[in-house]
Amino acid sequence: MKNDTEKMHGPSSRSVPPADRFILWRAVDDWSQLQGLDIEIRDGGEFIDRGQGEVVTGDGSLLWLQQEGATQRRLVEMQPKLQVQIYR
Repeated sequence: MKNDTEKMHGPSSRSVPPADRFILWRAVDDWSQLQGLDIEIRDGGEFIDRGQGEVVTGDGSLLWLQQEGATQRRLVEMQPKLQVQIYR
């Protein structure tokens, strides 16, 4: 039986966030509003990274993704194949 995440996004080989955190996904086209939000980045549907939008340029073309772990920040440039989703 599929869980709610699989029903919405298909099976994933990546780890799923803790069960105590209910996830609501919302795709975003305007990156300028992502500062301070928890986001996931995908390239052509493939998971790339997850973190918090730390700083976003006014036009939304660039964002610094704050991450946990060894790499703490990543600069992401808006590109046609990239998708960003807000999660909570």
